[in-house]
Amino acid sequence: MQPDVSVIMPVYNSREHLPSAIESVLAQTHKNFELILVDDGSTDGCAGICDDYAKRDGRVRVIHKSNGGISSARNAGVRAACGEYLAFCDNDDKYLPDLIRDNYALAKEYDADVIRFKRLKIAYKENGRQIKTSDRLTKFAVLKGEGIAKEYFALVASYVAVWSGLYRRSMVMGHQIRFPECMKFGQEDAWFNYGCYENASCIVLNPRIYYYWIQREEHSTTGKFNVNLIASMVTNMKREWKLLEKLDVERYQKDCYYLRLMDWIQNVFTYMNQKKCPYHIWQKAGMLRFVCKQVPDKSKIRVIDKDRRIRDAVVHNNGFYLYFMFRGMGLEW
Repeated sequence: MQPDVSVIMPVYNSREHLPSAIESVLAQTHKNFELILVDDGSTDGCAGICDDYAKRDGRVRVIHKSNGGISSARNAGVRAACGEYLAFCDNDDKYLPDLIRDNYALAKEYDADVIRFKRLKIAYKENGRQIKTSDRLTKFAVLKGEGIAKEYFALVASYVAVWSGLYRRSMVMGHQIRFPECMKFGQEDAWFNYGCYENASCIVLNPRIYYYWIQREEHSTTGKFNVNLIASMVTNMKREWKLLEKLDVERYQKDCYYLRLMDWIQNVFTYMNQKKCPYHIWQKAGMLRFVCKQVPDKSKIRVIDKDRRIRDAVVHNNGFYLYFMFRGMGLEW
């Protein structure tokens, strides 16, 4: 029997946390699924853990491959998947018990290509403090046709990671939507989602929390600084710009380019504002100037009932103004 959902879990050197992640998937109240564990060249014994689970539970399949990064691992899982829908889980996070049951039911009820739901971020700081935050998705919605453009900002309020979504496999395969293997330090999720949003006929937004994103600075790449992540942000900024044009989001949100551009520039700033960033003020301002220069068409940046000085700073590539403005806002990564 075909599984309703294929859960793809990239695995790399996560021996301490891997069993709890796997158990959270296997404990799902919906039983007709497969779990594909993609061992991406682990060297700490994770390969054996994956094989042990496959022996114990027939729903578990294992792929062993040489190390190629998370995008390569996810793509291998996508190619091997048999389920009607695809889902994702990182090897140190957790599914809540009804994730598959509730969201697969919504997918079938509305014949959806994409389901987006909420995640809870649990961040462990160096001092042992635990901080919990959720994303901005607040309302249930069924988006079809022009409704995707009309409610685009409700859609992007859901966190960009693929583990807070279900995706119709036939859509992903039919449109050859894959994770960019050149993005090894983050942002690959955004690229994948933009491809899905571009081709989906129906997207359902579910404002309930089903996924625990557990951020451990000693284990996660999100706690490390790498300038290549900024390059990936710029690539995705341009990718989303094309998506806004294709969907004609401006028809419903006149300042859509300004709003999304500000989000990307603020993301770059907050990433550089973390403690591990080695840049001094001149380099940070220079990076903001670089991002401004990458904007595809500045004539589209409309400002409605907002301070035009920020728009003017982007138009004139004024990285220093943006740096001091964002620093005054106290943005944190």
